Amino acid sequence: MEVVALIALLGISLALIFGLPFGIAQYAYNFLKRKKVPVYWRWTALIPALGVLYLLASWILPEEHIYELDYKEIIAYKHPEGTTYFYGQSDQYGKHSGDFSFGIQTYPENYKAILDLLERRGFAKDSTTATPDTINTFLKENDTKIIQKLSLTRYSQYNYYADLLSDSSTIFMRKVPKKS
Repeated sequence: MEVVALIALLGISLALIFGLPFGIAQYAYNFLKRKKVPVYWRWTALIPALGVLYLLASWILPEEHIYELDYKEIIAYKHPEGTTYFYGQSDQYGKHSGDFSFGIQTYPENYKAILDLLERRGFAKDSTTATPDTINTFLKENDTKIIQKLSLTRYSQYNYYADLLSDSSTIFMRKVPKKS
């Protein structure tokens, strides 16, 4: 009996969350149509529905969560407290192609801990890999330089890269699919 009540409550909640804004939008559109309002003004009736869709999308797909998953995949540990993610840009075809870089900024003591985690994970010094344009742009804008490049290439699907910057608080990480 409790399961049925829970399912009914969930169904009613979803109907209100989705149905109410779309119902208001439909009612407003029809009202404006009866009043012979021009079509471009009738489309403003969709604003409540679009607002709800935007809020739901931002709630379901928060950007920070995506970066945390990439961080955890690359390092295999949870990110330390006080870490902020930024500059998540694709280097070529977008995140869905797998070629993706993002930056993290943290406290200097966490910076050393992350460097230790990278070395424990198996990252090795790498001087042959080219730095993507997105990272070079960041370096020029912030007047910093890369002090250490690390890479992990032993896994089959992706190569992982970490670029440690001279400010002792910023690290760029990349995930690049291996060429078949």
